[in-house]
Amino acid sequence: MAPGSIEFPGGVWDNARQEQPERYHSTLNRIPSGRFGRPEEVTSVAVFLASEKARWVTGTCIPVDGGQLLSVGK
Repeated sequence: MAPGSIEFPGGVWDNARQEQPERYHSTLNRIPSGRFGRPEEVTSVAVFLASEKARWVTGTCIPVDGGQLLSVGK
């Protein structure tokens, strides 16, 4: 699993929003879905991967990033 930028109270992006707004908005503008992820969105994928329903999932990395990986290098 490869989480993208996740925002939650007291986290890196919450702090950046308050203390480094240019960095925060620069990163936000590169996320195609137009927002930072939420912890529960990452948790949902982790729970699925740990479940019996994912028993046939092997050897893959699943981006949980709202398309953020697609914008790298642009």
